[in-house]
Amino acid sequence: MTGDWLLGVDIGTGSVKALAVSLDGRPLAGATVEHPMRHVRPGWSDNDPGDWFDGVVAAVRGLLAAGPVDGAGVAGLCLVSQRDPWVLLDAAMRPLMPAISWTDRRSEPELARFVRRMGRPALIERTGVLPIAGLGLPALLWIQRHEPAVWAATRRLLSPKDYVLYRLTGLAATDQSTPSRSVMNDVKTGRWSAEICAAAGIALDLLPEIAWQPWEPVARLDARAAGLLGLRPGVPVAAGGGDDQAATLGAGAVEPDDLCAGTGTSSDWRLVTGDCRPDHELARGDVAPHVVAGRYVFEVCIESTGSSLRWFRDVFGADAGGYAALLAEARRIPPGADGLWFLPFVDGAKRAPWYLEHATGGFLGIVSGHTRAHLARAIMEGIAFEYPPTLELIAPARDPARPITLVDGEARSDVWNQIKADVTGVPIRTTCVRESAALGAAILAGQAAGEFAGAAEGVAALVRFDRQYEPDMASHARYADLRRDYQALLDAVKPLFVPPPPGGD
Repeated sequence: MTGDWLLGVDIGTGSVKALAVSLDGRPLAGATVEHPMRHVRPGWSDNDPGDWFDGVVAAVRGLLAAGPVDGAGVAGLCLVSQRDPWVLLDAAMRPLMPAISWTDRRSEPELARFVRRMGRPALIERTGVLPIAGLGLPALLWIQRHEPAVWAATRRLLSPKDYVLYRLTGLAATDQSTPSRSVMNDVKTGRWSAEICAAAGIALDLLPEIAWQPWEPVARLDARAAGLLGLRPGVPVAAGGGDDQAATLGAGAVEPDDLCAGTGTSSDWRLVTGDCRPDHELARGDVAPHVVAGRYVFEVCIESTGSSLRWFRDVFGADAGGYAALLAEARRIPPGADGLWFLPFVDGAKRAPWYLEHATGGFLGIVSGHTRAHLARAIMEGIAFEYPPTLELIAPARDPARPITLVDGEARSDVWNQIKADVTGVPIRTTCVRESAALGAAILAGQAAGEFAGAAEGVAALVRFDRQYEPDMASHARYADLRRDYQALLDAVKPLFVPPPPGGD
């Protein structure tokens, strides 16, 4: 053994997170470095790829400066990242333009034309992903049309983590999991789809070779790269993979029917499966290779979950003392919030479980006796009411005694976790390390370093569960009645969800 701790790094939408964890699962240190998102026009979002590299360097150095870890003691390193953006590189491997984010909507017209040409079910069956604006291919179609000089100068395309990996190691390839939101992959063969790329006018030699498995050691840090990061030369570097799959691993979900949910701005549900089943008939979610050998992940997303409570905190809770105080207030309110309801659609409801275009949020049933605590409770319950139908569509035959693992922001709230357990009738458990994508990266680093024989061994060593919330069945019965009323209410207001008038705000 050449080290006693592992380093996992997650390059996310708004920040880079670095995590140091001991080989026996003790979190040792962490650091987060935010990076800006540019919005040069409404609906446009992009990042400077250099910010990702600088963020990785700063996060690793910040971790070393703040924690009781020594750069000489690291056993292995792994980077994971968002899968959607592309870095366009010229012949000298320099970025040609900002990377278009998955939150960007500018490519909707180009995507619509391509989907009409290829057929939506056929694209889903081939790639495993629902084709939406913000994914890899739509962004490239937009660049071809609107930035032809940039496209003509492009010689290589890399994902965020593969771009950083290139700058650290000189390698320009990718792993099996990262192409899964490109809309150019063949999910069943693990290769690029020559048919889709030809139809889109994308030469295959622009794309990185799909050369690695996420847990494979692909390089060792040389003296230059090690010096940049503050680590020892020779550290083995794993290929890494997609952030959602790494977060699934970091939640301990490696076997078929393991289920976890990442709870942040949205709630991303991830079910581990043993085979590849693209959802081309119902188009409810995406299927992607896991960062675990022989496994896939079926992903569905509930919009407007964490963002609903954040909106309420920002607008009505400035004097409340933050999230913790609002949640403490809500704890005192009984189930049903004394007749108050909330439709948690502040960012829409186009995805699971309702798939409603143009939906907006709202409170209903307000009377003079209601307080801010009632409104907070209604928000938490409105979001929790989306869990049972999501569970039904993602895993209808799943054993209800098997817990759902929650990670990230919402998982920090005891009262909300208990509400979710009571509403679903399914145990809810949380992990000691909430930064699950970085923890998943650390497990992959351990595999690359030879510390773990496989993902299950890495999970056994590094993933710890800090609490399990058992459903109170009396509350579950009460919530079943409330959910029927909520469904009737939602059905009644659906006709109000219409597109805004042209030119409207």
